Amino acid sequence: MNNLYMNINLFAFYLFITVFVKIIFSITFLHISFYKLFYSDKKEFIDEMEKRNDNVEWLFFVLVFLLMIYLFNPSKKKIIIKDHIYAILFTCGVIGLYHQLQEKDFFNLLQFLHVK
Repeated sequence: MNNLYMNINLFAFYLFITVFVKIIFSITFLHISFYKLFYSDKKEFIDEMEKRNDNVEWLFFVLVFLLMIYLFNPSKKKIIIKDHIYAILFTCGVIGLYHQLQEKDFFNLLQFLHVK
């Protein structure tokens, strides 16, 4: 029972982190919009904020795709979903995570391996 309680606490913490990252993304998005409206002459600052916001958005999607992979892992049968939707959601999580890693060039792993 204690192990289940620990898993629920870790899961709740993970969800909290995911929601927190989304809130940070929303706040920075509003901040960027404010600067675009009232301080459009500060293009370098706005561009830098947009780059940082893109990184926050990337992190959010990675967290969501990892959550999908965890929830819809075919080896776990705790969630009941009819037909093939279970496998489809798990596959979407894997493909989404792969896309996010590909967007960041796999953290320059290909350059490290001299492939790119």
